[in-house]
Amino acid sequence: MNRRYLATIAVLVTVAAIVGVVLSRFFLPPPGSLPPLTIHPSPEYVVFWTTVKTITSCVNLALISLMLLTYANMYRELKSRFTLGLIVVMIVLLMYALTSSPLIHNLFGYYAYGLGPFVTIPDLFTTIALVVLIVLSEE
Repeated sequence: MNRRYLATIAVLVTVAAIVGVVLSRFFLPPPGSLPPLTIHPSPEYVVFWTTVKTITSCVNLALISLMLLTYANMYRELKSRFTLGLIVVMIVLLMYALTSSPLIHNLFGYYAYGLGPFVTIPDLFTTIALVVLIVLSEE
């Protein structure tokens, strides 16, 4: 990787971090002054979205495991750095899927409350991305 590309990445990450700090200062409430919940979801609503999140997390774990095995087999044949990179990406996504699972949250005493569909939407995008990777990997 050339120095100019690495410098561009460093600048991009630094600018993104600064933008994140600035946006959080302007749009998030200061510590200790969280607004009261405007939506008081019923227990059934919370259970529904937690169940959907658990299902998508399990589906993602299965798809990621499939991709990890696929890329491991590819690496055995090709010994390509790119394929090794894909294996690393799949391991990171596996950690994401594990740590985003409500089962793990509950195991450590944390519970999602009142997030509704926003607790599941990122996992659905991950599922779509994994399906695309599976299709592309089988071509």
